[in-house]
Amino acid sequence: MALSWLRMVNINDAGMQRSIYSDHFLNWKPKKLKMSTTNISLDAKIEMQTLMGKPIPLKVQEIFWDAEMPNCIMYGIIELNLWQRIWADGLFQLSPEVVLHEPVEFEPEGSITLELALDETVLRSLLTKSDPIEAFLYGLGGTTEESTQLLQTSSWRAYSVMQQLPVPNDPEAILEIGFKTVWAENTHSQIR
Repeated sequence: MALSWLRMVNINDAGMQRSIYSDHFLNWKPKKLKMSTTNISLDAKIEMQTLMGKPIPLKVQEIFWDAEMPNCIMYGIIELNLWQRIWADGLFQLSPEVVLHEPVEFEPEGSITLELALDETVLRSLLTKSDPIEAFLYGLGGTTEESTQLLQTSSWRAYSVMQQLPVPNDPEAILEIGFKTVWAENTHSQIR
């Protein structure tokens, strides 16, 4: 499955931008946030898989890539019915034992955002490529040998699961409910 839309901005130390065009990406340009973090904003639907081969559709919004730490965080959107399956099956290494707070009951309306961290072994294998970010993105598109690992739910750990809800009588306010996991405790603030 190919990514349908992707936009990245990369400004290197010399202030140059890099653009790559391909069959899978309309335009991507990495954007440096701090010395080693690249932010990738996208609107892409990917299909991840469980170890049993069951599909897990995910709408990817944003990726934070840090080659120095190394760390890769992906933010994906799902609906409530898929969240219930993810929780019941313990996907993305989720279980009651790793939740820092009591899991909440999400509202039926409104999407749920998963904050996922790529497994360090998978990330390190990508770092051996000449262009690790490109290998990662093509892998998410399902077109390379990296796809098998990148699209497995077992290759990712959930750092947080959140839902944004409107606040009654205040259309500009947003209430965020959800929880964080023990996986996020040491690395969450370092990447953002």
